[in-house]
Amino acid sequence: LVERSLDSIHDGESMRHQIVADRMFDAMEEELSDLIEAEEARYAAGKSTTREVLEVQQSLRDAQLAEIRAQINALSARVDLELVRGTLLEGMGIVEVEP
Repeated sequence: LVERSLDSIHDGESMRHQIVADRMFDAMEEELSDLIEAEEARYAAGKSTTREVLEVQQSLRDAQLAEIRAQINALSARVDLELVRGTLLEGMGIVEVEP
């Protein structure tokens, strides 16, 4: 019972961390999207170069890639944790059937 309670607490903390990380990435993506629009407007007004627009676009792609890598790392850590606990199949909803 204590172990299950600790697992529930850990799972809740992991979810909170994931939610915070998702919000941070969303905010960063929104800010970068705004920067892209601003840079494109500067380019249209002749105050920026295509290189500067491409650099801002690349920053957005890099942020998106970092978010995907973070999600993969979180899932991988979750699988590793379930393996150590011996609950991987249970965590996936697979129940052992007695013969």
